[in-house]
Order: sequence, then structure tokens, then C-alpha cells
Amino acid sequence: MALMYLAAFLQGMVFYGPVASLYRTQAGLSMGDIALIESVYYLLVVALELPLGAAAARLGYKRMLAVCSAVFFLSKLVFWRAGSFGAFLAERVMLAFVGAGLSGCDTAYLYVAAGPKRAQRALGLYGAAGMAGLLAATAAFTLFFLPATGRRRWQRRLPTAWRLCARWRCLRCPCRPRTGPRFPHRYAACGAACAPRRAMP
Repeated sequence: MALMYLAAFLQGMVFYGPVASLYRTQAGLSMGDIALIESVYYLLVVALELPLGAAAARLGYKRMLAVCSAVFFLSKLVFWRAGSFGAFLAERVMLAFVGAGLSGCDTAYLYVAAGPKRAQRALGLYGAAGMAGLLAATAAFTLFFLPATGRRRWQRRLPTAWRLCARWRCLRCPCRPRTGPRFPHRYAACGAACAPRRAMP
């Protein structure tokens, strides 16, 4: 199951859609061509959902995951070498097979592997790993790959957000009287003033 969590984390770090569109336009495809390719992809996913679900029930979830992962790897090789409409369409056809094959198969495998008692925890960790990958990629881009102007703008906004959080916590302080100005002091002063009072019985 650890490999499944790792795969979900790494998959969450991939911003596929915007990068794939830029890559296709650089290869000479128009936005109409990309829309046509995506339409074929989603139609195939819907059409292959039931047949591949029946195949997963016969082959077993683990074998189906292995087959879909191998096809997924091959599709990335096709995408890497693609330079025409037909090549990009073939890549999305392969991904349609992968998407329909993995749909529900990964969670079913986790349920069987973890058992009924631990299945809820395993599925929760699986979803959290994907979200953690997305947040990690977002933070990495903001801290290391954002242009200098955008980074400075983000750094200027951070203290403002911190002050708003401090004021909100100051309002929730039980020792603060409910009358008077809305923000009479900052959180640091409020914390220092309220610490001895909270310690009292």
C-alpha cells in the first residue's frame, strides 16, 4: 500500500493539462485539434468503463493495476516523441484505456488489501497523499520557480495575511471586553496580557 500512496503523491504533483496544451501548440496543433482529441478521450473513457471493469473483476485488481501502469508509461513515451495530430491522438487513446481501467480499481485494491476494518483509513490516506502532492508542487513553484516579481508580490502579501489572522484570534480571546474599538491591540499584546489570567482558576 505504501507504493500506492507514493504513486498518488507523485501523481498529485503533475500539472498535466496546461503543460500538455502548451506542448501540443508548440508542435503545431490548434486549440480545435486539442478539443477534438480531448473529446475522443472522454468518449472512450465512458465507453471502456464497463468492459474494463469486468476485465478487472476477472484478472484481479493487482494485475489490472500493473497493466494500466505499463500502458500509462508507454503513453508518456508516445507523448514525448509525438509531433503530429495522429501521435497525440494515439497518446490520448492509450490514456483513455488507463483512465477507464484505473477507475475504481485502485480504491478496490486498497479496500481488499487493507481489509474492511482498515479500509476507511487506507482510502483516506490515499486521497490525502494526492492532495499533499498537489500542495507540495504548488509550494515548490511559489518558492523556487516563481519569477522574482511575482515572488516579491507574494512576500508582501504574507505579512498582511498574518496580521489578519492575529486580529481574528485577538477577537476570540475570552479575556477581551466586548466594548470599545474593534482592534484595540495586536495579538502579541493580547497574548501577554491574557496569559496570567488564563492561568488563574
